[in-house]
Amino acid sequence: MRFGSASKVFAAAVVAVSLGGCEALYGSPSAAPAPSSLEEMLRQAQQQQPQLPPADPAEQQAFLQQTAGQPGVKGTGSGLLYRVISSGPASGATPNLGDEVKVRYKGTLSNGTEFDASDPNEPSVFKVGDLVPGFNEALLMMRPGDKWMIYIPAQLGYGAEGRGPIPGGSALVFELEMIEVLPQGGAVQTG
Repeated sequence: MRFGSASKVFAAAVVAVSLGGCEALYGSPSAAPAPSSLEEMLRQAQQQQPQLPPADPAEQQAFLQQTAGQPGVKGTGSGLLYRVISSGPASGATPNLGDEVKVRYKGTLSNGTEFDASDPNEPSVFKVGDLVPGFNEALLMMRPGDKWMIYIPAQLGYGAEGRGPIPGGSALVFELEMIEVLPQGGAVQTG
């Protein structure tokens, strides 16, 4: 999953190192500060990331409780909530841990702020098991053609720490469409 500008700075730092220096970050080698190591470059990139205040636990809990009471919303033992928007063929295969899946998704915070989405013209490919626990759990229940709304409590998302543009303690909301379970040996491409 991709994130906002702070992650772009991080990605640029990685690209800069792979290109042999800071020129990719700063435009010319002479304009770039000379970090002593990759760790220093990553530290500099992380300092540019804004510190977000944590989400209010009472608001997040109220959101999840209100969502759980809506028509068609189901819950799992872990606390994941989901609502089926549309279903694919019942004969479709559900993925297993380690399988690669092609999906379209849009992720928002409980207040509706979008933090991530797949490219509308190119679905994303992920390995089931490499994502936050709530997203993995939903994928393991879905079949190609399924489109769901999933509501992930913080403990099944990014937890108390948060990540990128996601404040710590945030419930996550995804519109998630399973396009395909890829055959073994498919190449994972991040979205």
